Parts: sequence; structure tokens; C-alpha cells
Amino acid sequence: MQVTSSGGRGVVAVVSIVFFMTSSCTFTKTGEVRLRTEPEGATIWRDTKNGWERVGRSPTNVAQQYTSETSEAGSTLCLLGSLLGAIVSGVGVPASFTKDSRDIGIICMSAAAGLFLSGILSAVFLTEDNPTEKAYRATLDGYDEKHFNLTVPGDEDVLLTLEKSWYQRYGIKSKEDLDRMESVPGLIPALGDTDKNIRLKVIAIFENLPRVDPRVVQALKDTAANDMDAEVRQGAAAALRKMKFVSLAKAKPVVGGKMVLAVFDVFDPSAAFDPKLTEQLTAYLFTALAEAGRFRVVPRNQLRKQMIGEKKGSYKKCYQESCQIELGKAVAAQAILSTQIIKVGTKCMVAGNLYDLRTETTLKGASVDSGCKQEQLLEAMGRLVEKLSAL
Repeated sequence: MQVTSSGGRGVVAVVSIVFFMTSSCTFTKTGEVRLRTEPEGATIWRDTKNGWERVGRSPTNVAQQYTSETSEAGSTLCLLGSLLGAIVSGVGVPASFTKDSRDIGIICMSAAAGLFLSGILSAVFLTEDNPTEKAYRATLDGYDEKHFNLTVPGDEDVLLTLEKSWYQRYGIKSKEDLDRMESVPGLIPALGDTDKNIRLKVIAIFENLPRVDPRVVQALKDTAANDMDAEVRQGAAAALRKMKFVSLAKAKPVVGGKMVLAVFDVFDPSAAFDPKLTEQLTAYLFTALAEAGRFRVVPRNQLRKQMIGEKKGSYKKCYQESCQIELGKAVAAQAILSTQIIKVGTKCMVAGNLYDLRTETTLKGASVDSGCKQEQLLEAMGRLVEKLSAL
């Protein structure tokens, strides 16, 4: 080898150094993370360009790809590149500073020997990983959804602690129960929760309840007046305005401040009970509704007289909806109540439907599960009256 000019030697040096520095490779690797949740059984989702992708249920192994720039000895191509780069640069750099080209051979031999070892060391030890980070979430019924990121390579074992959903602290079992009237007593205390976001959620739930509840109205009034957060106060006030509008829109004309209701005999479609029992249950239903004070109940004898006057036969046989609607209008009722006992096996259910005679649509429906003994059915009728009177 002979380099006769300083310019030529400089070119050799530059090319040699570049050759040495670029003798590396990039690999795609896959790392795994053991992902556990407390409690176990949560569903793990990964955020992808196509949306959330289900990974599995905890505990599970999550695989994630990342890149690694390396000259590892296990790769023949990278090893050869590193060795060649070491030798060439060992020749080129000293050559650029040597005036006498006759000494280049000796320099090359010495430099190549030293840099051969450095080439091997770089091939074995010089590795740089490029970690990747992806978004995940964990979901489990009854617990708040948890969002988190996983970085690979990183921790090989990750434990996530899930927190119970806020509504469970107030005795509500599932999210589906939040918009039910039965959940109102448990949700009212949540208006005093220290978390502002929870208070706003409760206000939104109350705002969309199927009907206006006086307890909710009072709780929202207190919140609108006393809550420390302006946004919560404004939300409660807005909910009250909406509820007032809905209440006015749903209002029905009443006589003496109460809805006039025609109550028809309890119907036993399966004929499983003694007619005397259904007669007694009907009498109790009339009395209980009148006592509740929510309706003005049309007397039974008035319905009977109307039936006879229209030559429709026995009053007790008027179980069809069309017949009951016609009779209800004839006695100037605003609504009618149709009640029946449903018997399946050893279990019974008492169901009642209030029909609006003005629109001829169902105003409200209610049902009560019960046993089939006489005293159990009587108790079920009482609970049915409570539900219907909550209109």
C-alpha cells in the first residue's frame, strides 16, 4: 500500500472513519411485560390506529415491539462490518499523518492489531435500544376505568390497583342502576362528595330521571345554594330549570288538584285463583289508592251503572283495554288503572298500568314480585299502590 500525497492520505482517513462509524445494524425486537391487576380479571385494551384492541384478561403477558441499534456478535453481517471498519480506519488514520509512505505498512500492522480488538468489543457491547411507549386501559365492572402507558423495554412486571367505581360507595351496584328511581336515596348523599366531578355526574343523572322526585328537587336546591364550587352550583340550577320545564310539559289536567282515576277489577288471566280472592284484592286496591291521596278514585258502583247503561253486560268482564278506555271516558276519568296477577309456577307478580285517556297511551307501569299466598298478594298490592302513587 502506498499513499504519496497528504491530500490522498486525508481522503483515506475520512473515508475510513466514516466506514468504521457506520458499521452497525438496526433490529426490531419484541419485549414482554407481565401485567397484573388488583383485583384480577380486568380486561386489558391497547390503543391502536384502528381504535382500542382487546389484549386479554389480567394477569396476562403484553407483547410490544421496539427497535435496537446494535453491532452484536450474533449478527455475522454487523460483526464483519465492524471488523472491516476497524482495520480500514486503523490503516487510514495513521496514514494521513505519515510523511514517509514507507512507514505506512508498519503503522497499518500495529493499528490493525489494536483496532481489531476494539472492533470485536464494539461488535459485542455497543448496543442502543429505542424504547417504545403505548397507551393501554384496564376495565372491570364495578371499578373505575384505568388508563396507563407501558414502555418496552422497561419494567417486566407491572401491577395496577383498580379503584371501586364511585357509585358503589353509595350503595349502587351497577352503572345500569344509576338512572332508576330506586337509586335516588343512595345518590342524594353523593351531592356532598368531595370530588367535584362526582357531584356533577350526580346532577346529570338527576336531570335525566324518568320523573321529578321532590327529594331530588330539594337536594338540587341545597346544592345550587350552598355548594362551594361555582360550576356545581350552576349545574344544579340548570338541572332545576330543566326539571321544571319537563314537569310542566308532562302536567295533566286534574280535578281538585288530583287526577281522576277509574280502577278496574284485578284480572286473573290464568284463572288460578278463587274469584272471591280477586274481588277482595280489588276492594283493597280501591281503598289503598284513595287513602294514598294521589288520585281521586271513581266509585265502583258508578262504573257498574255506566256498564249497565251502555248494555255491555257484567262490569267484571271489562278487561280489554278498548273497553276500559271507553268506560273511563264515560265516567269523566282522566286515567284508568288496569291490574292483573301473573302466575308462573310457584311465583306470582302483580302488575299495574296507568293509561292516560287524553292521549290513550301508558302513563306509568309498575310491577311487584310476590309469592302466591293470599297474604303475600295482599302485601304486593300495597307495594304496587306505593309505586303508582309516586307518579
